[in-house]
Amino acid sequence: MEEEREDGFTISDIFRVIGKRIIWILSISVVVALIVGLVVQFAINPGKREYEMTFMLEYPGDEDLKYPDGVTDFRYESMIYAENLDAVKKSKPEYSNIDTTKMTAKRAISIEQASRGEGEFQQDLGIYTVKVRGSYFKDSEQAAAFLRDVFQNSLNKVTAMVLNMDFGSTLATYSSLPNYTARIEVLEAQQNYLLDVYDKYKDFNRFIYKDGQGHEKSLSTFRAECSVALEGGNAEALHLSTLKKDLANNRYLLHDTNADQIASANMVQAQLDQLALEKQKNSLQIVNLKSEMQEIIDYYKDQSGIDIGAFEPFNSQITNLTMRNAEIDIETEQLLEAIGWTMDANGNVVKPEVPNYKPDGGFKADLDKLYQVMEEQTAACKSVIVALFAEESAIIAEQELVSVSGGSSLVMLSAVGFVGAFCVATIIFFCVDRHKKKIAKEKEEENAKNQSGQQKLVPVHAEAAISSSKSKDEEEK
Repeated sequence: MEEEREDGFTISDIFRVIGKRIIWILSISVVVALIVGLVVQFAINPGKREYEMTFMLEYPGDEDLKYPDGVTDFRYESMIYAENLDAVKKSKPEYSNIDTTKMTAKRAISIEQASRGEGEFQQDLGIYTVKVRGSYFKDSEQAAAFLRDVFQNSLNKVTAMVLNMDFGSTLATYSSLPNYTARIEVLEAQQNYLLDVYDKYKDFNRFIYKDGQGHEKSLSTFRAECSVALEGGNAEALHLSTLKKDLANNRYLLHDTNADQIASANMVQAQLDQLALEKQKNSLQIVNLKSEMQEIIDYYKDQSGIDIGAFEPFNSQITNLTMRNAEIDIETEQLLEAIGWTMDANGNVVKPEVPNYKPDGGFKADLDKLYQVMEEQTAACKSVIVALFAEESAIIAEQELVSVSGGSSLVMLSAVGFVGAFCVATIIFFCVDRHKKKIAKEKEEENAKNQSGQQKLVPVHAEAAISSSKSKDEEEK
């Protein structure tokens, strides 16, 4: 049943127009929907859309929140610093359209770290979420690829730091040290450093390192070998403890170069002066102690019952100082013998023009072999740790693509555009058709009026003609 409208048309008239102009109406609606979709996608949404990605950054020792050098604090905020974003941009040509400078200046990118607990009980979980404004990217796929590379760049900095770490900085001073004692201390310090490195990554003791020759050893095995490297665990079965005792007894001196000889001479002279001063102080103290004892004896000599035990502290100190002076004499002789100097009857040191150094009996050669052992241990330790980081470091993303938030629904707005355009086009075509019909109707009515007027004029003209004819006939008669 048709529903009459106040303006004189029915719903059927509207559907009749739709059926008549359906191709035009649909074409216009589709075009408008596409335009709306493009405007939303490339003009409206980019400024409002926000991309988000969550990931974990894992590497050995990350629980300390420090970089592998053990000194530099790991600051997760640095992952989105301008220099790091710019480095990622320059790494691939497809990122050339991303304005990283503006992104950081406008604070269009941020990073947060997940944690649990509060205050002193707060624990960082090593889970990071990055949010960035969508207007800086062509699409979500480019944003996801860029953020993954940002994370990977941070991980690459960690592994690069391990690769560039100098594991042998302490050992490098060995050859420049002026005496054997200092060189021994360097070897011991280097061994302790390497053991500390292994202990730092003890959670990975089962990690297997494969060298280029197909050999396989666990991290714990490398540590065990390092712990005995200076005490028989080497190809020559040398013991650093044995060399230390030999040095203490013979006081060998370095004299390979002129600089070594000067340094050795200065060291010996300084030690001789120090020993002489110590002996002088000890001798003076002995005299003072004996004097105090004599004063006590003199004070109580006329009295009976003097406690002999009261002199025990004095006697003990005198004995110790006397023994130390004897040791000083031995050490002095050892030093003189080591450098080839002598001492005259007055206690003055006699220095020959050409020093006659005491032969070391292969001491230097053995100590240098242990230095080479520690060089090998250092290289092995670095190779193992570099391989450990390469294998156990990873970026774990929560999702492959970014999560999108903000902006308007492309499908919904396109649908609204389609429906709106459909309605507007229908109204326009309806109005046009209605207008055309109105004009046609008006013309039809006007034509009908014109035809009716002509029919009324014909009889009048006929009567006038007949009357005129009759008048003429009468005149002729």
